[in-house]
Amino acid sequence: MKHLIKFSTIYKSFVEKQTNHKIKTLTFDHGGEYKFDEINNFYQKEGIKKKFTTSYTPQQNGVLKRKKKTLINVVLIMSSYV
Repeated sequence: MKHLIKFSTIYKSFVEKQTNHKIKTLTFDHGGEYKFDEINNFYQKEGIKKKFTTSYTPQQNGVLKRKKKTLINVVLIMSSYV
């Protein structure tokens, strides 16, 4: 769980620095990894709303999974330089 909060913190700061905008909403599939109280508290504290894709729609889930994989790779590369 701690790695998810660390990732979310790095991701949030990266996106906000790159775009000069605050993150308002993040969209997730119903994978379950983002449904824990600790991560919910983190997003609530940061003022980020969570949306979930419609269940059983592979079109939405596939796009989301590819974006998530790309972003995770970017954050991992960036964190290795820190």
